[in-house]
Amino acid sequence: MTKHGFPFVEGEAAPGQYYRISRQGDQIVRELNVQPKARYVSFKEHRSPAKGVTGTAYLLRDLSTGELIGEDVNYGFNGGWAERFLAGFSDAGPGPMFPIDCDVKRSSWTRLEQQVFNLGE
Repeated sequence: MTKHGFPFVEGEAAPGQYYRISRQGDQIVRELNVQPKARYVSFKEHRSPAKGVTGTAYLLRDLSTGELIGEDVNYGFNGGWAERFLAGFSDAGPGPMFPIDCDVKRSSWTRLEQQVFNLGE
């Protein structure tokens, strides 16, 4: 809020339950169970379309119409038993072969916003 000058920031604490953080004078105030003022809401979903494959979907919804207007999905392969076993002997340690949310390019949220709102690079 302070860095970019936004008057408030909203989020979804639980399905259908929104909160707002705003500056009131010199105080930062968090309001619970509010009706959102923002037109758009962004959120993410975790997906698992097949065994060993996991993903994260970054979504953008128009709250005035309920329409889903943007989606950017990243998938990663967790590896089979041999890959996970051998990874334990590497410097990275055991775990997924391609961890989710480990993007070295611009963030998935930024990429989604640029695609939906035609913001360019």
